[in-house]
Amino acid sequence: MMGASGNEISGDRHRGEVRIVMEADGTFVRLQGQHDLSTVGRLGTALVEAATTSTRDVVVDLEGVTFMDAPTVGCLIGGRNLLAMSETRELYVRHPSAASRRLLELVGLGDLVRPDAAGPRQRASALESWVEVPGAAPASAGRPLVPVVPTPAEVEGSVR
Repeated sequence: MMGASGNEISGDRHRGEVRIVMEADGTFVRLQGQHDLSTVGRLGTALVEAATTSTRDVVVDLEGVTFMDAPTVGCLIGGRNLLAMSETRELYVRHPSAASRRLLELVGLGDLVRPDAAGPRQRASALESWVEVPGAAPASAGRPLVPVVPTPAEVEGSVR
C-alpha cells in the first residue's frame, strides 16, 4: 500500500484499484474495477490521505468502476463528512457509470455527482455529453423519497 502523488493503494483492477493523484487543478481519487466490502479499507485510507495531504476539494473519479455497492457508498459518505468538517472543502464524484449514478441517486447522494469537477478526463465519450436544464425540478419534487435498493443482480446486470 502506497500513498499520494499517483501511487496505487491497491493493484487488483478486477477487485478494485484505488489511486490518489495530486494535480495542479485538484486532488483526485481514481477508482477502477469492482468496489465492494473487500475494497472499502483501501478506499477509506485513500480518502483520508487525500483529505489530510491537500487543502483542495477531493474528486472521486468513478469512470473505471464496473461495480460498487453499499459499503463503497458508505465510504464516500465518510469522505464527504471528513471534508465537511473543514467547512471550506467538499468531496465530489465525477464520471460515474449509469448504474453507479443510479445507486448514488437512490441513496440521496446524487448531489455529489459533478460532471464539471476539476481535472482532465482520461478519455472522452460523446455519449456522456449532456446539458443541464436550469430550474428543472428533480423527479422527486413534491413526493417523499422512498429508498429503493436494487438487488445485486439488478445492479450487476445494469453495469455490464
